[in-house]
Amino acid sequence: MEHMLVRAIDHNRYELFRVMGEVTGTAVKDHDSFLETRLNPSPWGNYLYRFQLEEDRLSDEIEVIKQKIQSGCLPNQILLSSSDRPVGLFNAFVESGFLQTLSQTGMILEKGQLRYPADSASFLTIEMVTKESDLGNWVHCVTDCLFHQGCVETRAYLPLFRHLFYLKSCVFLLGKIDALPVSTVFLFQHKAIGGLYFISTRPEYQKRGYGAQMIIQALQTGIINGLMGFILHTTDQGSSLFKRLGFAESSVIRHLYLNL
Repeated sequence: MEHMLVRAIDHNRYELFRVMGEVTGTAVKDHDSFLETRLNPSPWGNYLYRFQLEEDRLSDEIEVIKQKIQSGCLPNQILLSSSDRPVGLFNAFVESGFLQTLSQTGMILEKGQLRYPADSASFLTIEMVTKESDLGNWVHCVTDCLFHQGCVETRAYLPLFRHLFYLKSCVFLLGKIDALPVSTVFLFQHKAIGGLYFISTRPEYQKRGYGAQMIIQALQTGIINGLMGFILHTTDQGSSLFKRLGFAESSVIRHLYLNL
């Protein structure tokens, strides 16, 4: 199961990218060991997702990528993921002229390893979004918390999430305080593994245990649906919360761009 979860750190997001491109009709293309995404709009921008490592051909591959980026054939961003040799792989790209914009940690959890924190957020009401008319509140909360652009971004992202809303593999959870949306989680279910995305809580409601309660609800929903394990990507700031819930670090995901 652990090996399956390690692979799922890359491939769950890979599959989510593919589904997003499929439902919106925007471009998602495979390039051997890469996945190109040109989703419009895209919560992650236009990325070339690196999820396999050909160590003996790495320098040649990077040079080809640089040439394609410089000619405009590929996006000027790379989501570089490696669970086996993250430092060496990252250094090879940096030495070739790529710069890092963000580093994330891939984390895994087997369903039997879930731990419940002692503190609980009893005032939070968690709802599964079951009506399209309520989806706007979820999207607005996500864009307001993660992108800090509120209703402007809601109008852009709502069509994308509306398509995902009707897929059985997608679960939207919304946390409310006195009917005010304050926290979100998105669960993407693929091959008995659940990926947690768009985990957000409004800044003024953070450090009250709401995020943990939302995540636990998403995990319990996945377990009821037959999922055997879960993966997510987080920054250093959020890793302590997930460790308290039983998640373990597994890989490094780095966001890079070519300094043209």
